[in-house]
Amino acid sequence: MLHRFNSDIRVFFSDRTSVVMELPLWNEKRYAPYKVAALVEVLGEQGIAPEASVSGTGLSPQSLSDPDTRTSVREYITVCRNALQLSKNPENPFRTGSRIPLSAYGMYGFALVCSPTIREYFQVAIKTTGSQHHFFPCRGAKRAIACHGFSR
Repeated sequence: MLHRFNSDIRVFFSDRTSVVMELPLWNEKRYAPYKVAALVEVLGEQGIAPEASVSGTGLSPQSLSDPDTRTSVREYITVCRNALQLSKNPENPFRTGSRIPLSAYGMYGFALVCSPTIREYFQVAIKTTGSQHHFFPCRGAKRAIACHGFSR
């Protein structure tokens, strides 16, 4: 069951536990542009102009390589929508994701890279999910919360 309070969403589970998810403002520029840059690069390899990929965002292709650039959730979603309109290649999400190294996720990525087995990798991922996901950071999580949904 979901309850919304201001910019937070509280999710209640059947075992009476709950999680508060703090949603960032859609226009808040707080994220490094590496995800946007990776998607623009993938589209560029298909002959799609970078200017078309970032259309409607206010970003320039040159700003994606500037270390001081910050992007918002809305800008990222706009580039994703542009990608869906400009390319029908179903491999785009996989090609984009393969260009983003785990080190781009800071200490969370480092912890994943240091996991000696795949089992420990997933244990670290589940234990710390929510502390690093950009769209849905959470407080008091006892369950794994992924960017695109919930898992128990």
